[in-house]
Amino acid sequence: MSVNFELFEVKTVDSDEILFSAFVRDEKTYRITADLTGRFKKKFLNIMNGLYKHMYVNQNTEESHEYTIDEGDALANLRKYSSDCAEFSHTIVTLSPSNISHQYTLHFYGSDYNMSKGMEPKAAHRAYDFFYELGKISQMRIPANNYLSQKPSEFTTAEAASLKLEMYSSVEMVDFKIVFKQLLEDIKNGMLSSEAVLADRYKMYKRLLSHFKELVKFTNLDLLTITIDGESEELTNFKAISELSNNVYGASISGQMVIQSVHDYYRDDALDGLVVDTLSFSQITTWKYPKNNVLSKFLHNAKGEQVLLIGNTTGENLRSLVSIEFLNDNFSLTDEDEQNLKDDGFAVIGKKILL
Repeated sequence: MSVNFELFEVKTVDSDEILFSAFVRDEKTYRITADLTGRFKKKFLNIMNGLYKHMYVNQNTEESHEYTIDEGDALANLRKYSSDCAEFSHTIVTLSPSNISHQYTLHFYGSDYNMSKGMEPKAAHRAYDFFYELGKISQMRIPANNYLSQKPSEFTTAEAASLKLEMYSSVEMVDFKIVFKQLLEDIKNGMLSSEAVLADRYKMYKRLLSHFKELVKFTNLDLLTITIDGESEELTNFKAISELSNNVYGASISGQMVIQSVHDYYRDDALDGLVVDTLSFSQITTWKYPKNNVLSKFLHNAKGEQVLLIGNTTGENLRSLVSIEFLNDNFSLTDEDEQNLKDDGFAVIGKKILL
């Protein structure tokens, strides 16, 4: 499916200020991006639908005339208004090709993804969430090429039968498409790229791979076809993608952190999560550990304390906690806390707790 949008803009004559703008495909496919006065939208819709009428007086003959537009389709109507409005308006109106271009397509195949026959609601929800998350990942800022100076205008289109979702944007997703293509190539080859290869793009790569790991949970998904820049890749072995993604995480990690809360941002039947921030308060991570009320209560009461955490990476912002050491000189465990922790199987050495 190829969708071509045009940009309709209304500007003031003197200041070139944009009074109204909209991306338009047809009378049902458009997005208004600016309406300074809040009054042009109704006129815009009337023009598109061939309902626009305007009474004006010819300055030469002083005769009244009714101006109408009904060219047969939305773009033709807008084009005629753009060319004629100077006769009765003090604005400059243009209709021109937009900078909206195709970025990528996801095409889901399977019995639960047949829109024309009625999609399974949970499958539809999961597919749209997966597609939406890709859009969020595409806007990650990369220091080496920070091309997103402002939020782009993005469009999603869908097609029936199987579920086909397409992403269009006013900004070319340069880094994201480089990373996306690399990931698809790595999945095909069964070998992941390293940080040395991807440099500043590696964080995006890991997040994208972690997202693709979730495909194994999709029910009745037989095939996912991904198209970028006219080239398509077919994914069918979602279990292999999940297993491949396990190679990204598991590395040892440590850092000085500040305790923020306990499991406020992490819910699991078997695990609790210690939520911490860096000393500069710039990156929140959750460090998981087996659910334990004694430890959780103790850590909850230690909110604001500076600690040294040691553990393993399990996700982009998730860690598995191995030990926690309190760094403030005036901090000490009470005899009761120490004994309660030891009774629950934890080793306590000074101000350090080993899980």
